[in-house]
Amino acid sequence: MIQTKYDVTVQINDQEFKIAVRDPNRKEKLLLEKTAKDKTAVFENEIKKEKELNELKIELDECKNLFETNKELLRDGGITSRIATLLENKSLAKKISELEKKRASYNISLNAQKIDEAFESVAREKYDLLISGEDKATLLSACEEYGVSLQQIWQEIAKEAAKAMEKK
Repeated sequence: MIQTKYDVTVQINDQEFKIAVRDPNRKEKLLLEKTAKDKTAVFENEIKKEKELNELKIELDECKNLFETNKELLRDGGITSRIATLLENKSLAKKISELEKKRASYNISLNAQKIDEAFESVAREKYDLLISGEDKATLLSACEEYGVSLQQIWQEIAKEAAKAMEKK
């Protein structure tokens, strides 16, 4: 017999929650995959922006270092080399200003909390789609009350479902 629905008991502290978990149908599976892919795309975009920002910082530091080196050269050079160095510093100053403006315009919002929130939202969607039973709502309330993530709940559900499959 092929089983696609499992009755499991999840325990948080001393409370037990009886729920039913079922495998996703094709439409639900595609929906969950799309949601996960959308969340991943956001991360990839943020990572790309962070990489660009790091490259920008490197270029900015190089320009600033060259600018400072040129300042030192101005003290020792002749009049013609001073003019060339001053012109180079003028263009470097413009470039530094442009790079600093560009750097300030980057808004990188990638951090561990946002990543966790994204995974949690996927776990929540999965929970809403695939969990049923008398304790569905109370389990969700207990998770919020005790600070237990739905990702942890899904790990526990997977263990319990594996035990249920072994019994059959």
